[in-house]
Amino acid sequence: MLLFDLEQRSPEWLQWRKICSRDEVIPALEQTFQSKPTAIVEKILTVLKKGVDWPNNQLPVITATDWPAIDGTSKWDTAYSLFRKKVGLDKPQKQNVAMSHGTRTEDEARLAYESESGVVVTPVCAQSDDYPFIRASLDGLSFCGSILAEIKCPYTPNPENTPASHQQALSGHIPANYIPQVVGQQFCVPEAEMTHYWSYFNRGGVMLPFQRNNLYQDVLLDAVLEFYWGLLTKTPPVSEEWLVATTALSRIKNAINALEVVEKHHREQVMALFKVSKKAKLEGEGLVVSRYPKKGTVDKDNLYRSFGISPEQVEIFRGPPSEEFKITPTR
Repeated sequence: MLLFDLEQRSPEWLQWRKICSRDEVIPALEQTFQSKPTAIVEKILTVLKKGVDWPNNQLPVITATDWPAIDGTSKWDTAYSLFRKKVGLDKPQKQNVAMSHGTRTEDEARLAYESESGVVVTPVCAQSDDYPFIRASLDGLSFCGSILAEIKCPYTPNPENTPASHQQALSGHIPANYIPQVVGQQFCVPEAEMTHYWSYFNRGGVMLPFQRNNLYQDVLLDAVLEFYWGLLTKTPPVSEEWLVATTALSRIKNAINALEVVEKHHREQVMALFKVSKKAKLEGEGLVVSRYPKKGTVDKDNLYRSFGISPEQVEIFRGPPSEEFKITPTR
């Protein structure tokens, strides 16, 4: 474990977070491969020794914050969108209101955590000894090194509405999209026995312990190493066929969306003229517009209450579950 006692948002931290050299990585990987020989480490070593086309011999870095996207649990990034940012195809996300709130509140939240837990921590940056390209920004590390603190300060425009992630913490659960990040931090600090997940909202906090799970860590590490090999070889974490198919569908959907805007304008114009005509049916060029009566909707909730039918009774008549799919544009 290599620790940097730096202010996380200082220029030195940002520089360290982004830059990693072949001369730093290759010796560590060679030693790791001798003690823990795996196919993926051999693949990474082979690529690095042949030379990698990265500016000024500076290699990409994977941080613990990237682990949820690689694992597929992130709410904000996919493995592919992260890949595009890492290789420079897309710009990194700009600081938004929620991120600014977290930055402003973190010191206050850390003091509240220390008061609640009795553990004094300091924010540091950590780097894996075996894989120098895997790093972590720690919100807190205890002086004995056995406890990490991961501090979340969820944001909502209305302080009276408790954010969903804080509600989960209050119910005793760490949000699933944060767990791989916690595991990535523990990987960079092998001496740490557990992480205290601290969710702080509206001057109140809840602490949840997360014990080290080496089996789960190894599963995530395999995915991280595969992703890193893809970065070095400029190989996206999806197949070429998938990219071709999604590109074609994306273009079609964009064209449809553009046509829908035009269609809405002309529909409104047609309906305005039809209403003025007062006719039941009116034919035009390639279209017939007609009017017909339509029944009102049934207020099912009132219906059930009127007949004393409970939600549990309604569930008896629900059919078997089915799987549906959702396609969402990313840009």
